[in-house]
Amino acid sequence: MGDKDLRLSITDAISSGFPFILENVENEMDPFLNPILDKQYSIKNRKKTIKLGSEEVEWNDEFYMYCTSRLTNPSWSPEL
Repeated sequence: MGDKDLRLSITDAISSGFPFILENVENEMDPFLNPILDKQYSIKNRKKTIKLGSEEVEWNDEFYMYCTSRLTNPSWSPEL
């Protein structure tokens, strides 16, 4: 979560369809990830896009995001 290139890494994974592992997640997530967790993509010209911040990224259905935590009993939201 503390990676300075998190946004770039996750946008690359979304557009190319690679799995993404987010390690050391605490109880709170970066609000930047909310559209991904809610799968708020839109369909334009038969392509799925998702708006992350000020940029739109093409959504690849092969993309998966995995979250890990060191917490024994994390209290995450149902979306997560």
